[in-house]
Amino acid sequence: MGGAMDEWFEAQRELATQQKKSIYYARYMDDIVILTHTRWQLRKQVRTLNQFFNEAGFSQYPDKTFIGRTKRGYDWMGAQMNDAGVEGIAHRARVYHLERLRLYEHVRRWPAARRRARMSQYRKKWKIWAAALVAGSTLAVAQPGWASIGTAADLDTGVRTCIRNGDLKNLGNNSWGGQCVIALSARTFSGTAAVRDSTRTDPTVYALLSWPNMPTGNGITLTLLDDLKTMCGTSVKALFTKGTTIPLNTPIPAGQTIGATSCSTVTRSLPAHPYDSSPHIENNYAGAVSGSILWTINVPMGRTLKYPNLILSFDGSSPSTRDYMTIGVGGSNGVDPTPPTPPVAGDPPNCTALVGVGSAPVYDFGNATAGAANSAATTSKQVAAHALTLNCTAGPSGSIKGAAVLSVQSNNLKTADSLTLRTNNSDWLGLRLVMPSSMSGATTAAGQTLGSPVKWNGAAATPLWTWDLPAQQQANGKVTVSTINLQPQIYQVAAADSTHDGTRTYTVTYSVTMQ
Repeated sequence: MGGAMDEWFEAQRELATQQKKSIYYARYMDDIVILTHTRWQLRKQVRTLNQFFNEAGFSQYPDKTFIGRTKRGYDWMGAQMNDAGVEGIAHRARVYHLERLRLYEHVRRWPAARRRARMSQYRKKWKIWAAALVAGSTLAVAQPGWASIGTAADLDTGVRTCIRNGDLKNLGNNSWGGQCVIALSARTFSGTAAVRDSTRTDPTVYALLSWPNMPTGNGITLTLLDDLKTMCGTSVKALFTKGTTIPLNTPIPAGQTIGATSCSTVTRSLPAHPYDSSPHIENNYAGAVSGSILWTINVPMGRTLKYPNLILSFDGSSPSTRDYMTIGVGGSNGVDPTPPTPPVAGDPPNCTALVGVGSAPVYDFGNATAGAANSAATTSKQVAAHALTLNCTAGPSGSIKGAAVLSVQSNNLKTADSLTLRTNNSDWLGLRLVMPSSMSGATTAAGQTLGSPVKWNGAAATPLWTWDLPAQQQANGKVTVSTINLQPQIYQVAAADSTHDGTRTYTVTYSVTMQ
């Protein structure tokens, strides 16, 4: 193809030169641009080009072909251009950039370290290309810089809470979903992306919420819970007031636009979330902004949920693609926020009782005999291990795979190593709970070790393990949960002291959290 096009373009160039016509050609591989001064000149050139394509057996991409006035804007070779020159990075190039990052992120056969290194290398090369493209242009739109409203953890917590609360549930007819309100924590913004917009005639700033490659059966609305100000240096450029609602793919104008003053490009540092700093930074956001999203879901039962990969862009001339600042929502920033093991559309198991602590859970060790310090004490009565399990059943439509976290809590004093409960700091006896030497059907919680005493998290609830709850297709069927032993033990932490003889009371409380 290259040789044939070289010959044709050279012939057209020579013809235009001989006829002294103001017609300009440029080509790189199969990317072509033809510039003329008049409409009839352009029509003739397009007709000649189409004739050449037909004769040579070539075809055009309909969605990559633009014919019109340059002032309307067009993209070529990854650059967004108009009659004044290069505006910046084309929207199509930025979308392709984010898609490539997602592809690298999801190469599951690669170790996580290799995926991160590959993504970092690609981002670095893309920034070099982007910086070279906009260097010296009359309108400088920077590479995407990122800040975020909320975090990916906010999304995960919110979704799982909606499932536990029944906001997301079986809708009948093999459908699952509902409406889930997710709170997004406040994040403090700093510099993001720059624009020199002196040619813009419309001073209004628009916000646009998008979810690239959104799966079917989803809908999203973002509500700002604080004022969001876009800044030009130290001056407010536009204000989106608290309570502003921004639906998907609908440009929403700012409630207040402060002047149409152009911004000059300077360099500032970016927040490292999740990308490193970038040149051409000048516009920014002010303050800390929180929000909430209303996620509407209606998907088939059994589908693995895909978390919203939301991007909030700000543009000065809707529906132009010249966005000058970008915020991730829920920490996404173009990177899929879905966790490695996301929830599945379906009803979770119904777990009604924790078994193994007895109907009147009071245990008596009798009398403890003094012995060597820092060892298990001999007691006159034996207390059997707590054989802990759950009573769980499926719902009328069965249940999906789930998980349940067992935690223990006590207000008793703890030793310095957080392993032993005590009645006072000088006591010579205490209570330990010893983890089993092995377990199946469950995963040990972070900070705990099999065969060792429970390590207490102060007075707060202390997770011990997470039960795996298998799926149950049978309506109202029993969900099998493994039984795990936890052994109470009287432990001598200091030399015996007769002044501390007497009855001790240790109180522990178990709790289960469904996930």
